[in-house]
Amino acid sequence: MGSGKMLASLPMAVAIALSPFAIIPAIVLLLTPRPRPTAGAFLVGWVLGVALVVILAVAVLDLRDAYAATPRWTAWARLLLGATLLVLAIVRWGRRGGPAPAWLQSVQTATPWHALGLGLTLSVANPKVMLLAVAGGGAIASAIPAHMQQALAVLAFTGVSSLGVALPMVRLPGRGGAGDAVAGAAAYLA
Repeated sequence: MGSGKMLASLPMAVAIALSPFAIIPAIVLLLTPRPRPTAGAFLVGWVLGVALVVILAVAVLDLRDAYAATPRWTAWARLLLGATLLVLAIVRWGRRGGPAPAWLQSVQTATPWHALGLGLTLSVANPKVMLLAVAGGGAIASAIPAHMQQALAVLAFTGVSSLGVALPMVRLPGRGGAGDAVAGAAAYLA
């Protein structure tokens, strides 16, 4: 697997890692009564969700490549998807501000099982994360023909895209370790 082929999916993985839907819940979960198990469960759910979407995208695109001609409906599907995203962006722009979403308020009292489900849901149901993961899977499927190399590329993509969730859990060097940094980040988010 050439490094240039793997780099094709890297921008999408970095965009997922920098998504606030990954970072904010990870920080808030570190302030729960059981921070490590809860944040760890969120990380597992996030990794599983991103990996699932990327694997499905690679599999679908590999199946599509098995047929010589691209069906005509794929162009219409891309157009519909783009128009839907544009409408969603306009709606979200109009609704900005206001109180925190209910799912974010529920994170403060989350159990590890709830955090696992939340990580899975936020990585699969968020349109931005899902579309970036599909695009990453598309880059992997089109650049890497061998299945074993595709599997390694999916692992690398999932690892990079999960850094936004994993890094807040790492003990940071300094006076108070990660506790002070997390408390500072939580105060900034409040």
